[in-house]
Amino acid sequence: MSDLEADIRARFGLADIAQSGPPAGARPLADWRITRYADCQEALRHQSVTTIDMAQEMWVLQRSRSVDLPSLASFMSGVLIARTSPFHPKGREFLRILQKSAPASPEAIADHANTLLSGVATGEPCDMVPICNALPLVVVADYAGLDRDTISHLDHANRKIMIQWAAGPNTAPLPYLDQEAGKVTKCVLDAIAAARRAGAGRLHDAVELGSRRFELDDEEICGLLLFLIVAAVETSAGFLANLVLLMQRHPQFAEAAMQTKAPRNRLVEEAMRFLGPVRRGSRRRATAAVEIGGQQISAGSSLFIDFEAAHHDPLAFPDPWLFDPERKGPVTLGFGAGAHTCVGSRPGRQMAALFLDAMTAYRIEPADDGPPDWIPHPGFRMPGSLPSVLTPR
Repeated sequence: MSDLEADIRARFGLADIAQSGPPAGARPLADWRITRYADCQEALRHQSVTTIDMAQEMWVLQRSRSVDLPSLASFMSGVLIARTSPFHPKGREFLRILQKSAPASPEAIADHANTLLSGVATGEPCDMVPICNALPLVVVADYAGLDRDTISHLDHANRKIMIQWAAGPNTAPLPYLDQEAGKVTKCVLDAIAAARRAGAGRLHDAVELGSRRFELDDEEICGLLLFLIVAAVETSAGFLANLVLLMQRHPQFAEAAMQTKAPRNRLVEEAMRFLGPVRRGSRRRATAAVEIGGQQISAGSSLFIDFEAAHHDPLAFPDPWLFDPERKGPVTLGFGAGAHTCVGSRPGRQMAALFLDAMTAYRIEPADDGPPDWIPHPGFRMPGSLPSVLTPR
C-alpha cells in the first residue's frame, strides 16, 4: 500500500474498501465478489448474469419462514435495481417519463442550492447533511407530485427500513420492517387515492400515466414512487454530502473546484469515482456457467459487484488514490451499467455540478478532527452527520 493510499484511507475512513483482484468465491455455488473494473462491466452486461428479482426473493422468504409480510413485499416490489422483466422495463419507462415530464431547470436547481447555503450561519459549526438532503427533496417533489414535507418524511422512513434490511433476512427484524413498510405504503396509497378523487394535479397525472399506459396498479405505482425517493433523494443527497467532505478534507479537490469552469463535468465524474455514494450493485445470479475475469463461475452462483473496489482498480484508473480532475479514464459505475443503468444519471450529475458551483462561494472546513461519520451500510457510502464551518470567500 502506497503512502498516498494509506493517507486517503485514514483521512476519509475508507479502510473497508477492498483491493481489486480476480473474482473470488469460496464454494462451488459461491457468493462471488467481483472487484476489478473490467470484470464488473462484464458481469453487469453479460446475458447469463441477471439481477436477482426482489419480488421472487420476497415470495421465497415468506414461504420458507411461513410468515406473511405483505407491506414489506409491496415496498420492496418497487426496487427497480432488483427487478427483472417484465416489470423492470415497464417500471423504468414509467419513471423515465415521469422525470422527463417535470424537469427542474438548471437555473431553478442553482437558485435552490444558493438559497440553502445562504441560510447557513457562517463562521460557526453546522451540520451540512440536512442541507445536502434538502436539494434533491425539492427536485423529487416536482417529479412525484408529493409535497416536500411528505417526501422528507418518507425519505427518513425509507432509510431506516433499507438500513435494517441490508443486514440480511436472517438478521433483519422482519415483522417490525413489515409494520414500518405498512406505514410508508399507506401514506403514499392515501395520497394516490386523494389524487384520484381530486381528478387533477401532478400526482394524479402520474397515477393516470402508470395505470393507463403501463397497466400498473396503485400498489405498483406506490412501490415505484417509494423507490424514486430512495434512488433520487438518498443517493443524490449522499453524493452531495461526499462533495462537501472532499471540499473539507481534500485540498486538491477544493483547489480544482475553484479553478475549473462550469459545468465541471470531469470533476464531478472523478468525484463519483473517488468517493461515490453507491458502494456496490444489486446482487446478480449466473443463470448458466460463465467465465468472468478468468474464473469459471457455476450456474446458480451469486455475484456481488463491488463498485468501490472497481473505482480504485489501477488497471482501469492508474494511480487510483490520486484525485485527478483531468482524469480521462472509463465511465464510473456509480449510476450502474447495462439494462439497470439509472434513469436519473444525467440530472444527478447536473445537480452535483450545480451544488458544487454554489459551494465554491465558501471556504468549507471540518468542525472537528474526527473521522467521517459514515452510516453503517454495505450498499451506500454517505455520512450521517457532517460538522462543518462555512466562511464566505
